[in-house]
Formats: sequence, structure tokens, C-alpha cells
Amino acid sequence: MIYGSKPWLKSYDPGVEAEIEIPDISLKDYFVNSFTGHAARAGCHYLGATMTFGELLESSGRFAKALSDNGMGKGDVVAINLPNTPQYLIAIVGALRAGCAISGLAPLLMPDEMAYQLNNCKARILVTLDMLFDAKFLPIADQVPALETILVTGVFDPLPTVTEYPAGKPIDGKTVVPFMDFLQQYPDNVPEIACAGSDPCYLQYTGGTTGPPKGAVLTHGNMVANI
Repeated sequence: MIYGSKPWLKSYDPGVEAEIEIPDISLKDYFVNSFTGHAARAGCHYLGATMTFGELLESSGRFAKALSDNGMGKGDVVAINLPNTPQYLIAIVGALRAGCAISGLAPLLMPDEMAYQLNNCKARILVTLDMLFDAKFLPIADQVPALETILVTGVFDPLPTVTEYPAGKPIDGKTVVPFMDFLQQYPDNVPEIACAGSDPCYLQYTGGTTGPPKGAVLTHGNMVANI
């Protein structure tokens, strides 16, 4: 492609390359390598507490092991219905390390919208906030047959002083357990799941302005290129 077809290049600062090399690596491995290389550094600050990248790596490893031991792996979808909390980071990285794809359910979705997305992406596990579980999920619990396990968490769960976690209400035909208990009962012993750049990473749902939202498949390669 000739320079004339890329007029934006003239606005680049000196030393900025016109093209970049996209590494041939999965988002899973990108996360693991980054977290390992900066293990002692702060990964997130939350409600006065700090979690290092090393601690996030360990927790995500426990979550990945828990998913794997419960039959989750490539081809399976973990739905995450959370605000910005450390549990979201743990669930994302852990699900990818188990070889799963992720679909984020916005906390602002209405119950019928949640049911549509959960059924459309065929999620087997849902991670959700306790308040969202009561207000949004319980009304449609019998409308999502493919969903097997619901992991319930609260906003204070990651704090070191908290030892009891929201459990949610039992639901016939489904397993409902606290998110923190689910991951803490498993060791940080992650199965080695190889992910290629072409493997599904995220199922990102569109706005649905001209019809029902559609799950756009973003691969590991897509996400690394974006980074």
C-alpha cells in the first residue's frame, strides 16, 4: 500500500512505526506471561486492599483448575455478570486458562435479556453478583436449561478480613455455590490447555438495535492484536 493511501501516517510522532508486529500468542499466554513477569507489582487496588499480579495469577489458576475438574474446557462458555471487581479479573483469566471462552453479561441487562444471552451462547457456568442473582437471575432460573452452575459473589468477598461469602438460594436442577468457595477448594494446579490465535476468546454481544443481539466471536488473536 502506498503512502498516499495512508494519510494518517504524517501525523505520527517521530520514531513511531507505521506497522506493528502482532505476536503469535494467545491472550491466555499473554496474561500469564505478564502476570508472572510482574508478580510482585500491584495488579489492582480495591476498597483499600491491593492484589498483586502474583495473587491474581494464583487465584485465576485455582479458578481454572476448578473449571477443569468440573468438566469445563474448550468449546465451553463462562458467562460473567459482574461490575468492576477483582472477581471479574480472576474469572476472565481463569476461564481462559481452562480453555473456555467468555461472555460478559452487563449488570444493566433485564432478566429476559439475560435469559436470551445465556441461552444463545449456551453458557454452562455463570458468575454473578449476589444482588444481581436475587433481582435478575432468579426470575429466569427455569428458562436457561443449559446453565449448570451459578457462582455467587459479593462486593466485599476479595477483602482479606472477609471469610463468609454470599451463598445464593438453592435452585432445583442447578448447582449454586459461593464463587470464593468454588475456587479456594482447588489448588493452583492449572491444566496445560493450548490455545491458538484462532480459538474463540470472547463472545461479545452487539447492541441489538435492529434485532436480537448477536454474539460476535472474538478470537485470542483478535484480542492480542487489539492490545
